[in-house]
Amino acid sequence: AALARAAGDLLGDAGGGKKLNQSQLVAILGALTSREPLTAIQGPPGTGKTATICALLKLAARGLADTPGEDAPRDGLNTGGGPASGPRRGVTLLACADSNAAVDQLLEGLLRIGVKAVRLGQPARVSEQLRQATMLARAQSHPDQAPVTTLRDRLGDLARFLPSLSGRDLDEAKKTLAVGWKQVRKLETRINDEIISSAEVVCATLVGAGSEHICGRTFPLVVIDECTQATEPRCATALSLARGRAIVVGDQKQLPPTVMFAKGLGTSLFDRAIAAGMTPALLTTQYRMHPLLSRFSSVTFYSGAVADGNGPRPLPACWPADRHLLFVDVPGREDSAGQSRLNRAEARVVVDMVARLCGGR
Repeated sequence: AALARAAGDLLGDAGGGKKLNQSQLVAILGALTSREPLTAIQGPPGTGKTATICALLKLAARGLADTPGEDAPRDGLNTGGGPASGPRRGVTLLACADSNAAVDQLLEGLLRIGVKAVRLGQPARVSEQLRQATMLARAQSHPDQAPVTTLRDRLGDLARFLPSLSGRDLDEAKKTLAVGWKQVRKLETRINDEIISSAEVVCATLVGAGSEHICGRTFPLVVIDECTQATEPRCATALSLARGRAIVVGDQKQLPPTVMFAKGLGTSLFDRAIAAGMTPALLTTQYRMHPLLSRFSSVTFYSGAVADGNGPRPLPACWPADRHLLFVDVPGREDSAGQSRLNRAEARVVVDMVARLCGGR
């Protein structure tokens, strides 16, 4: 009860002025107070899966939840029902997903609710508006970066001068370069460690979890989003970094892992955990679809457990019919593009309809 009250105070706003609903709070508290080292959250389409993950990470990062594996005593709450130790203020957690787009969503959601997060990975693969939160950008703005840049420039100048040296001068220059580059690596490692240690959450793809920036580190809590779309070997790297609890999030009713050639990788870790007897916490309120659409998926895939958080909205003036659900027959043919298929006629109709609905025409 005490943890629930703290969670309500801390997580009352899930971002954008939206409150967490009952199933989201139950999933968060259940995952963070479970005695099991691995728990699962199932998020059907539109049920606020990303918001739930971000709120969960905020609660854990602020030291209010039990997470096994942290050596120092908690300065948060003692609910009496969880493990004997948990995260304290100052710990760093790890959040991963299979795709760059999903990691960017997590990062954006965390920053929106005030969580100090840093993104591993190549800035070119990160959304432009989030690049200031990347490891590279944080390193470039670090107070100790200027001496590193100066030392690098000097070493570069000396390296270019090597062909003109010989004998003892050449030997001395090579020694200077060796010592200098060792110093550069030491300074850069210290900067990276400071950035990681000052973050509440490190965000990375499952492949990026093997980055040298977090090599040798472990985390009291690891969260894997898109777990049902990732192969087990891709999840293994992130799981190996968990010294305490791991939480997998996904929806086994949606797309499975994409496996083109290798056999035996079509079963996700999420599916395997369910087959072994784990029951995921189900998010039961969706906000994305009109009830005409959500009713089908709820009944067909979720035994009617997913309810609508929003009622039907009035039809816009530009809507071309008097009903909410339309099927549009588009004459045209489907073309191949590598291993994918495309239909340009359908794409043009979609663009035209979106433009009309957005007031562009």
